Amino acid sequence: MNLYSAAGWLRGSLGWPVSAEKCTDIGCSQSFAGGSLTAASAGSDGKKVTAAIRTLHTSLGGATGSLGAPAAAVAHVTDPKGNGDAQRFDNGWIHSSVKGTFATSTPIMTAYSAAGWVRGALGWPTGAETAVTDPNGNGIAQQFTGGWIHSSTKGTFSSSTRIMSAYSAAGWVRGTLGWPTTAETAVTDKNGNGFVQQFAGGWVHSSANGSFASSSTIMKAYSAAGWLRGSLGWPTGAETCTAGGCAQSFAGGTIRYQTGSAAVVYLTTQNSAIHKAYKAAGGASGSLGHAAGAVQAVTDKNGNGFAQKFDGGWIHSSAYGTFTSSTAVMDLYSGAGWLRGSLGWPVGAESCASGTCVQAFVGGTIKITPSQKNVFLTTGNAAIQKLYTSLGGAKSSLGHAASDLQTITDPNGNGFGQSFSGGWIHSSDRGTFASSAAMMKLYSARGWIRGALGWPTGAETCTATTCTQSFAGGTLSYTK
Repeated sequence: MNLYSAAGWLRGSLGWPVSAEKCTDIGCSQSFAGGSLTAASAGSDGKKVTAAIRTLHTSLGGATGSLGAPAAAVAHVTDPKGNGDAQRFDNGWIHSSVKGTFATSTPIMTAYSAAGWVRGALGWPTGAETAVTDPNGNGIAQQFTGGWIHSSTKGTFSSSTRIMSAYSAAGWVRGTLGWPTTAETAVTDKNGNGFVQQFAGGWVHSSANGSFASSSTIMKAYSAAGWLRGSLGWPTGAETCTAGGCAQSFAGGTIRYQTGSAAVVYLTTQNSAIHKAYKAAGGASGSLGHAAGAVQAVTDKNGNGFAQKFDGGWIHSSAYGTFTSSTAVMDLYSGAGWLRGSLGWPVGAESCASGTCVQAFVGGTIKITPSQKNVFLTTGNAAIQKLYTSLGGAKSSLGHAASDLQTITDPNGNGFGQSFSGGWIHSSDRGTFASSAAMMKLYSARGWIRGALGWPTGAETCTATTCTQSFAGGTLSYTK
């Protein structure tokens, strides 16, 4: 009527109407005695509909194409996620926004509407609906601002961006997961909240720990262990496979399997001290990697405790503390009898600097350099071991053992000596005494025990400014 009135109404050149008003996807038209008028539908700009919807509909075959004829007028949509236009057709919809103009068939629209349409988490379409042909099955898929919708013989389901990140990383529909088989579901649990979705070949879990895919093999063991509501909790890493084996980390442990065999669950939560140390070492993404065995309770004459094996080493927990040991250290430790041998339990953390790694044990030290691998025992001489232990062992100023026990024969008398990173301990019939690295520098310059000073006869003592030690042949002092 706005156009008709502007043209002079029935008193103008158009005269009286001669047909009913007819509407199509491009607008409405009506014939008059003196001509015709056409009014386009309102568009997102509040003026005239853009050619975008009409152009796409025409390219798809118009009323005889896949979408069929228009079933409703173009509607302008105003939403916080963005404004645009949408029009319903017999077999689907066309949506047009700043993201583009895309057609969506009825199967995809079913899930899109269920997810809240453009006003839901998916938002506006951002890609064309695509037919997918794959050995995993054929179907159609379409991308939206907030995720995807997939439709196959398994059903039609939406997947949020958080689920899609892991799904895409796992190969999408063409990967081992295949097509979705259930809707994305929100999960609330004491282990944490998140979202899950099942696929033909596994699941995707998304929580504060991240979004990760799990194969059917992993899922079988995961489900048996209580799923995310059990001790394992949510996944914390992607399932990775190397050399015929696969593993995946969880908040409370690892699931791993060899190809063709059932998956096994290894919890890291069975011992709180080990679990704490494992997390401090970076968990599965740290140097220890995935758990490779269950926590072991160890009973031994050297003391009782717990131990657990990982891909990159072990963690031992006893009355001496809880400490990690790398595979390199473990090779020597195992060769020396493990905790049941002379070394006993670890008493300090493995530390590395400039290519050299050392770790202290009750009975000695393991030291690894680029050129040498050594086990230095401190149990070779009871007197030396007793003094070393009384001074605090590796935590004392003497530090780690730096050599094996030396048996010394000399005209000044026979005895034993052992070097440490911070000094020496000497034991003879004169007694057993420690000497700092600074004292040893003076002592060595004067010929050591083979010189005029002979064996130590007293402990090194220090004031605020000076340190002194007596020897059979004299006394040495130095200023701090």
